Amino acid sequence: ENTVTLLSTYVGRNAGDKVLDGRILRGYSENITAVILFADLRGFTELSNALPAASTIAVLNQFFEAMDSAIRANGGETLKFIGDGLLAIFPTPDDITAQTAAAMGAISALDDARARLGGEQGGSAIAFRAALHLGDIHYGNVGSTTRLDFTAVGPAVNLTARLLQASAEMAAGTVCSQGFAALTPGRAGTAREVALKGFAEPVMVHRID
Repeated sequence: ENTVTLLSTYVGRNAGDKVLDGRILRGYSENITAVILFADLRGFTELSNALPAASTIAVLNQFFEAMDSAIRANGGETLKFIGDGLLAIFPTPDDITAQTAAAMGAISALDDARARLGGEQGGSAIAFRAALHLGDIHYGNVGSTTRLDFTAVGPAVNLTARLLQASAEMAAGTVCSQGFAALTPGRAGTAREVALKGFAEPVMVHRID
């Protein structure tokens, strides 16, 4: 029980289960469909330069706690914390009803986290950006012979990461892809074509209202 708890704490609940099941070979992966979520703190560089280290860590912990709790409560899993950001997935079968539920779960997670972070910290609310996309991912082990990471990779993950960068250009709190917007017409707002690094054609990016 302690092993399960420790693994889940460091690599995530589902990833921890797979490691315990023996899926530990480098290169092992499975193809799954999931809603992909990237998020990061707004203005973190300025904030970390202005605050003492202990205060900066407190802000990060508050952000990650709010996000991870909301993600888990809405059916998702946080795969990794990356500096001041995170990557999470909401696995879903190849079924439109299930995919719509996963998409709405991801939006609800962001709404819940923002509500929780509405308090004051260091004189200002903790604000973050987020990007959402639905696609196929490779979910498994990558790394070296002595250090493995259980994560998600693939073009859909790359696109979501680029969408997060586009959110800054659009001054939007949350953006999503065209495919994700089709699942959530009640929340998908205005859209514009954005040129994303590494992608040959511009991509239609929607705001989430």
